[in-house]
Amino acid sequence: MHPNFSTLFIFLVLIIFIISIIDLAACDDDRHDPKYRNCSHRFECGGIRDVGYPFWGDGRADYCGGHVGYQLYCNRDNDQSAGIPEIVINSVRYQVLSMSGSSKSMSIARSDFMDDPCPANYNNSTLDASLFEYSAANNTVNLTLFYECDPWTSGPSSLKQFTCSTSSSSPTMNYFDIRDERIISTCRHKNMIAQVSKAGFDRLRSVPSILGQVLKDGFDVEYVVDVSKCKACVDSGGQCGFDSASQRPTCFCFNGPATSGPTCLTRPPTNKGTFSI
Repeated sequence: MHPNFSTLFIFLVLIIFIISIIDLAACDDDRHDPKYRNCSHRFECGGIRDVGYPFWGDGRADYCGGHVGYQLYCNRDNDQSAGIPEIVINSVRYQVLSMSGSSKSMSIARSDFMDDPCPANYNNSTLDASLFEYSAANNTVNLTLFYECDPWTSGPSSLKQFTCSTSSSSPTMNYFDIRDERIISTCRHKNMIAQVSKAGFDRLRSVPSILGQVLKDGFDVEYVVDVSKCKACVDSGGQCGFDSASQRPTCFCFNGPATSGPTCLTRPPTNKGTFSI
């Protein structure tokens, strides 16, 4: 046999072997339970990567998460190719700045504060207490904002003035209070409460001009969910999910939902389970 022909023959056999292995793996993956397969995908957007239970959205089905309030969005408007991760809490949209699965915490900032400290809608920032709570480190502070107020000539020392990037023809002013929650009766939009970090709040006392940056830096929250069953599910080769009928966490195994507790009896041929969030 000609040496060149032998080399070509071996090369073709090797290519056919590799293709058959890939096809076999693909067929094996197709045989996995659809919910197991869907929940094996992680939410990834911008700098936020590898996010799983209890969050869902942007390709992860709702049964992969724990609650409708844990839905994440990937905002790709304005040619943001990598996307901006966001979450909606009590009708207010926030950018997700960072997440930590080990501490069940996330750093968030109001999306409408990212470009200007003067939002289009003057809604207070509040948390859904059944899903989120402020960081146990007690590093979040309420900041009271007042918009379109009559100019004050002798207000309290804690009342600081700020401007909006959008100009207004009316001779009104905007203020924030760095001491406590005060009501100014002459303001068109009174007592709007936003959250900032304790460190940012302390900096505002001496440098009021950094209000916009402090709002953009956001604050920390912790999500209220028991992940112990989820960890047991993943350790057994499953994917965590949520059963809307029973309103309880469940475990999706590669061959169907777990039938005996929160764990799978049989591991998949290639375990894709990872416990990240």
